[in-house]
Amino acid sequence: MANENADTANKMLKWNDIKVSPVDVPAVSLMALAQRGFTHVLGNEVAAALTAWRKTEEGKGADDAAIEAWVKDRRQAKLDQIMKGELGVRRAGTGGARVTGFDAVLRRVATEWLTAKLGKLPTGDKTVSVKGKEFTRDELIATAVAKADVMQFAPGVTLRAEAERRNQVEKATEASADELFA
Repeated sequence: MANENADTANKMLKWNDIKVSPVDVPAVSLMALAQRGFTHVLGNEVAAALTAWRKTEEGKGADDAAIEAWVKDRRQAKLDQIMKGELGVRRAGTGGARVTGFDAVLRRVATEWLTAKLGKLPTGDKTVSVKGKEFTRDELIATAVAKADVMQFAPGVTLRAEAERRNQVEKATEASADELFA
């Protein structure tokens, strides 16, 4: 059954400079990749988070039962992200709603534009100075999104126009990507 919430059109599998469309990958290979990713997220990522948590005051004093409960909760949270389509989707700000649909496309376009203009964007709480003002990554992206109607992605093409174009392409090709797994 096709996932009506899938936003998979125009997505690429990427590693360094290698890019491959999932449509071109045999289904058996996609399944193997999915299984490896599933195992990685529920295993390795939870284990890494546990290692970090064990260094906190709460984690240092945890007994075996508390550790087991923490791991179970963390693993369930990761599974929930997978099942809701939220894995790997960046949230705008803390505690905000998941960015989906057109907003996600606009955010990607803004991020791409900012990276082209500024080079590497700051991470976490780090900032970069633009015209004498300090901005975090989220603040830079939010500012670009807010000015999407006037900022030029390319000559004569605003960020919003480019995001609308990409969104239409994604919607037009989404059905063919869904058919792969039907």
